[in-house]
Amino acid sequence: MTSRHVAILVSLFLAFIMSPLAQAQIIYGTPPSISGRIIYQHWKLTGGNGGKDTILTQVVAPISVYVPVAPHWEVHFNGALSRSKLDYGNAATNVSSIGLTTLRVFHSFSEDRLFAAAGVILPTGKTGYDPAETAVTQLIADDFLALPLKQLGGGFGLIMQVGGASQYEWLLYGGSIGYTYAGSYTYLKDGDNYNPGDEIVVQGSASAVGRTSSLDLDLSYKLYTADKIGSEQIFKVGGIASAVLTGKYNFHNGMLSATLAEILRSKNSLQFGGALRTEDRQSNANKTILGGSIT
Repeated sequence: MTSRHVAILVSLFLAFIMSPLAQAQIIYGTPPSISGRIIYQHWKLTGGNGGKDTILTQVVAPISVYVPVAPHWEVHFNGALSRSKLDYGNAATNVSSIGLTTLRVFHSFSEDRLFAAAGVILPTGKTGYDPAETAVTQLIADDFLALPLKQLGGGFGLIMQVGGASQYEWLLYGGSIGYTYAGSYTYLKDGDNYNPGDEIVVQGSASAVGRTSSLDLDLSYKLYTADKIGSEQIFKVGGIASAVLTGKYNFHNGMLSATLAEILRSKNSLQFGGALRTEDRQSNANKTILGGSIT
């Protein structure tokens, strides 16, 4: 695969969102809201030296619901519907799923400068994949997509997060640390229970806001525990660091935005000789992503 080309990216709001740290910027006291988008993506990965091309087509409809339930208490609901198609040579595979659904309760204190959150991951996604479908799930989890789906299916999980934010004149800044417990589920059809490993995320963000423009910087580092089948460790994702810089400019009837993202990956660990060993060569490449939108 020698090149990657974006053919089409269409959203109801034409928004290219790569910032994972919006929840580190606390804004409380707003009314209930519901938001959704439709994202259509078409990617072609060209096979070099006469190899076959790989074409990925995806439609994703993420939805987010925010409901204040009491002073300094609020509920967040997130989910997504998706349909993905993978064409390789003369073969085509389709995967449709509701995806995992998260329900979280946030509580703010210290004049809304600090927050704590806890929630659950509901096992609403697809499980029991056949071998052809696993190729689709691996591609749609990649960070080159506008909305990567890291995990379509999964077991019951738990989410915990603490963080804070503050403001100095025109600068808003904050950070958080979170832990996600991932439950086991049946990944392969007729296969054993699979545990995808837990996740620890450290995040930080800063926003410089002017009258008609803003500049946002979001940083994160993710650590993972080992994936297991039963009690046996079979795989471990290396740490992932990301930096996302987003500039926005508001004009009379709309907004122009541009995003630059850098994603750096550590080496994964694979099972060898009954134990996990760090791979000799990095299997997941680092990525630089540039995007923009006008609304």
